[in-house]
Amino acid sequence: MKLYKKFVVASYLKNFFIIFFSLQLFYTAVEVVPNLKYITDSANLKVLFFVFKFLNAINFTLPLSIIFALIASKFQIIRTNELLSIYASGIGKDEVIKPIFIVALFISSMHITLNMTEFVYANTYADNIKSFNLIQKQQNNIFLKHFDTYVYFEKFDRFKKEAINIQVYKIKDNQLEEMIKAKVAKYKDKYWEIVDAQIIKKVVDENITKLVFTKKKSIKLLEGFKPQIIKSLYAKNSKSAISIIDAVWALILFKDQKVDTGKIRASLYKMVFFPLFAPFFIIILFYKLPISIRFFNITYMTSIFIISSLLSWGILFFLIKISINSVIMPEIGIILPIFSIGLYSLYLYLKK
Repeated sequence: MKLYKKFVVASYLKNFFIIFFSLQLFYTAVEVVPNLKYITDSANLKVLFFVFKFLNAINFTLPLSIIFALIASKFQIIRTNELLSIYASGIGKDEVIKPIFIVALFISSMHITLNMTEFVYANTYADNIKSFNLIQKQQNNIFLKHFDTYVYFEKFDRFKKEAINIQVYKIKDNQLEEMIKAKVAKYKDKYWEIVDAQIIKKVVDENITKLVFTKKKSIKLLEGFKPQIIKSLYAKNSKSAISIIDAVWALILFKDQKVDTGKIRASLYKMVFFPLFAPFFIIILFYKLPISIRFFNITYMTSIFIISSLLSWGILFFLIKISINSVIMPEIGIILPIFSIGLYSLYLYLKK
């Protein structure tokens, strides 16, 4: 790596880590301190609550840290005239921003990777600790649909992959054809296995409708309905999270069903595309920031760019929220703004 690249990357990373951990601690303290009174006198739960809130804070502080680090780094080397020295040696703007962009893109990619794991459920766990003094709360009264089959779970436990008191209704030609009752169902090998099921089936024999009662030790149904998909999509809490992998699986599952997937798509786009906002935005900031302090007030300019960054981040976050709530299409509320920012940043980079 060339000397100037090492210099700008080292300057950027130093500012990034300082800003990131400062914002993390500030955000976590604001979230944790007022809520500690709602948690029982259990040191373990309080520590877990702090950890989960700290992890959840990454979703908010990481994009801002990437942007603020660029602003701090550039004004720092502007103040010392190091940026002018770099340009004077024949190095162009595109060569200066390229290593910073690669580092920012790598950091954002790590964030996207985290969204494929249990990391996305950190805030849900923290809210459960605050409200119920439990990491995972058992859910009650879940009703879901799979093609012409309707299933009711009286109690549902995601961790155990188990449901209690199940009722299954199979519909054909808008008529109830079969009903299945059981005490327990467990998720195994991509299916929900109903144990010791009682089947009540409607049979028409010589224009006489009969109900036939049978019993079966095991019945498999609801192919692909992973416990986390049920937890996230059918929970009463609208804030329930879902990982990238589970969101993709859910979209495949509901592809041929008449199910509104707007919330799933919005959650997926938020986790995949929103982290890319910061790397693209720093390119725009880099080309808009001046190269010398001779003709402007550095404090005034810093304030303007920080406020502009916060406003842009806030608008995107607002669009994500209303997309998740199905006010607008997620493709318009999330993908279009990020794509526009990326396209404009590419234009500035290629512009001669």
